[in-house]
Amino acid sequence: MMKKVENFEVELIEKIKETEDIITFRYRRIDNKKLDFFPGQFVSLTVPSMPDEFRKTRAYSICSSPFFDYIDLSIKIKESGFTKVLSEESIGTKHRMIGPLGEFIFDENKYDKVVFVAGGIGITPFMSMLRYIRDKNLSTDVYLFFSNRTVSSIPFKNELDQITNKMKNIKIIYIITRENVEGYELGRVSENTILKYVKNPQDYVYFSCGPLELIQHTENILEKLNVPKTQFKKEKW
Repeated sequence: MMKKVENFEVELIEKIKETEDIITFRYRRIDNKKLDFFPGQFVSLTVPSMPDEFRKTRAYSICSSPFFDYIDLSIKIKESGFTKVLSEESIGTKHRMIGPLGEFIFDENKYDKVVFVAGGIGITPFMSMLRYIRDKNLSTDVYLFFSNRTVSSIPFKNELDQITNKMKNIKIIYIITRENVEGYELGRVSENTILKYVKNPQDYVYFSCGPLELIQHTENILEKLNVPKTQFKKEKW
């Protein structure tokens, strides 16, 4: 059963710099209610002060755990446009949200073995899922294959490492594409990368969220691994 979609006002209470170009915008509902959502869902964010030349509303994955009393949206900031204006908004500014939305969700009652495939800012729905698994102390068998250009560009790395240290059922494989660093996989995720870490890959359900190219690349990998299409959950930006 899906969660009730709400239309509500929020206040920007904090901005957290995750990397050189990724900021987490932390919001609190004006009515002080907690948003009821499944990990992996997104909200529609409206910024009333946005200049007319930009769309005032954009969709962003919720990055925080459903257990948190605030809503985190982690966003890659571009040099101009919506995200640039948003990054300059002051603490205390009021915005609007509609949500939760989307069917790209982690359901602990359905999935006990999962593989997440993410790149860069595409980690956001998976952060919500991983935080939820951690906060509920679930025994779900999890592999995260997380690709970034450089080690310094990996968002949430400290927290991800803390999660794996605490939760032995969660394994994170960092993949770096622009530099060769000991302890990290080099290049792109491939069927060989997955086979190196995941025993019996046909036993897992796979999740991937991002641009079409990533979705298609993941589909090709799973086809080579003989993973049924019904075991691939995807969300394209």
